[in-house]
Amino acid sequence: MSGEIEDEKHFMLNCIVYEDLRKTMFDVVKRVMLKEREEIEDVLNTEIGKQRIFRELMGVRVECEASATLCNVALEFCKAAMKRRKHTVVTYLDQKT
Repeated sequence: MSGEIEDEKHFMLNCIVYEDLRKTMFDVVKRVMLKEREEIEDVLNTEIGKQRIFRELMGVRVECEASATLCNVALEFCKAAMKRRKHTVVTYLDQKT
């Protein structure tokens, strides 16, 4: 609805429609992925940082325990976000008819 292209990275990391749902996912990212002094906001402010978090959430490194945790939290985020998206789309379409 913002006019931005909703690709996978935008959906997972940027779309304001899901900002509140992303909080739990980012809490897990902070706990299992980021270094001690890294702040998630700072990491997300760079394209390299966004790519790093996105790749981890998508399970690029599936051999480590942290990756399984990140994939699970990403899946839970996607389920909740898609449920919201479905409701939003249905409401929008109902208003058009």
